Amino acid sequence: MDTPRFVTHRGANILVLDYAGASASQLCAILKESEEVIRKQPQGSLLMLTRMHGYEFGSESNQLLLTHIDGNGPWACASAVVGLDHLTAVIPIANRLANRNLKAFDDEDAALDWLASQQRPAPAAADTDDAPVRFVPRDGVRILRIDFRGAGEQALLARVNAAAAIIKEQPEHSVLTLTLVHGVSYNREITSAIKAYVRGNRPYVVAGAVVGLDYLRQILLPLNRLTGRNLRAFDDEDSAVSWLAAEWRRSRRE
Repeated sequence: MDTPRFVTHRGANILVLDYAGASASQLCAILKESEEVIRKQPQGSLLMLTRMHGYEFGSESNQLLLTHIDGNGPWACASAVVGLDHLTAVIPIANRLANRNLKAFDDEDAALDWLASQQRPAPAAADTDDAPVRFVPRDGVRILRIDFRGAGEQALLARVNAAAAIIKEQPEHSVLTLTLVHGVSYNREITSAIKAYVRGNRPYVVAGAVVGLDYLRQILLPLNRLTGRNLRAFDDEDSAVSWLAAEWRRSRRE
């Protein structure tokens, strides 16, 4: 098996993973090598094609594969699977459980075309480690961290718009948000923009944690009622992350 390897299709760089006919022991070796390649890429950038013709489904190999899919979520932009045959129905379930953009195909060329269509522009400042709006892996989940601290009015509004744009690129009911608001000065324009942002992102967000609201935390209850959102205020980031991880796992069980 020549895997993992990158191929170029319609200008898109696609990682090919070949699990066709792999036993559990072979799969373990392939997954280990794949993870080393995957985690060297920018987060949110990977396009992946997985071949599964003749894949030997069993409890051990299935668990290895599910752990691999879940763990590599922060790096994936989109994944296409070829060769699932009658098991294509598992893909919507995998999308919900693993917070991923997965799609099954009968034909490899169609899969490659779809992956190329999912390609995003090269990572901009929002993907760097110090960017105010970025995805971060925490406690086994992928969280959109939105930092409003120290931002003036125009910078804050720009961050609101950036967060909204990123969220709306994700599958519905797949996003966790962590918003840091220590020292933010609110006026009518900022408050209106934030309300519209919260309301507009409802279909995409599973739960949102806000750190630094201080005496303004009482606004979250009416905001939840007005927007139909699951928002909660915290005094520290670690507690917020723990709650978000728990909410994600709870939502996957429902």
